[in-house]
Amino acid sequence: MVRWSDPEATRVLFQEVVMADNYRDLLSGAWVGLVALVVVVCSGCLPIAYAPIQEGTILDMALEPGDEESLGVASYFSHYEDDVLTYTASSATESAATVSMDESRLTVAAVAVGESEVTVTATDSDGDTALQYFKVTVEVSD
Repeated sequence: MVRWSDPEATRVLFQEVVMADNYRDLLSGAWVGLVALVVVVCSGCLPIAYAPIQEGTILDMALEPGDEESLGVASYFSHYEDDVLTYTASSATESAATVSMDESRLTVAAVAVGESEVTVTATDSDGDTALQYFKVTVEVSD
């Protein structure tokens, strides 16, 4: 695929050869080329914005009531343009586990026996997001 910009404020978003074939013309015997080309053009297009990207997977946690576990989440997200990311977290079942975030440091606190799905969100300066989900199981060990 070929991409380029036109300085006249019309941008060719992409150009792609979708079919190329050579065949011999039966009457003249000459080789003839057949090419189909797709071109998408946009006038006054906005620049491409990139969203944060998930990196790896946050592993599930098993805790006992009253336990806390902290985890740095910055290594689980990246950004193509190295944009600064901010992080938030939520617990689906706060009666089992609560979460708090201090910059990129997530703390999970086990409240009572049960399970909760935790969502960690990375947001860039444009408001684009990436999400990671993991399960917290709170149980009393034998």
